[in-house]
Amino acid sequence: MKALPATARAPREPDSVNVGAVPLEELLSYQICILAKLIERTSASELDKAYELGVAEWRVLAQLSVHSPSTVRWIAARMRVDRAEVSRAAAGLIARKLARREADPRDARSVLFSVTDAGRALYRAIMPLRVALHERLLSALTPQESATLTAAVSKLIRFLDRDESVVAATPPKPRAPKPRRG
Repeated sequence: MKALPATARAPREPDSVNVGAVPLEELLSYQICILAKLIERTSASELDKAYELGVAEWRVLAQLSVHSPSTVRWIAARMRVDRAEVSRAAAGLIARKLARREADPRDARSVLFSVTDAGRALYRAIMPLRVALHERLLSALTPQESATLTAAVSKLIRFLDRDESVVAATPPKPRAPKPRRG
């Protein structure tokens, strides 16, 4: 991560104010969030320049290329995103004839989305770029670090999928200072 310019740094507070404070940058969740944003920024730039495709559209196209037909609900659950995000991405893919929408024969209230031949061709054209990005990222790590990181991230995903209360826990409310007697 690039260092912030000196002018962008927060002023240092006296140590008495910072007792018990932990810089966000030291928290794993914050570091993962920053890493995800940096990867998404790189992905967005590559996908937009080469294919005029957004990251959300790419992710839905990739899911449909492997799992067609699918419902918005299923794709959203698999990607762990809001259904509205998947619906917007699917609408964009349909407008470009990269996906199609059809009635779900098992549930009249639901619709199924499938990848078209043009969508599958685009998926096949983009996948080498995604694999190259994956390899570029892993090139910064040793094979051992790569295997360890991959296993650790998978383990954290499984852990959080089982128990979302881990991240949804509300912090304890700070206690009001006791009134001074005097």
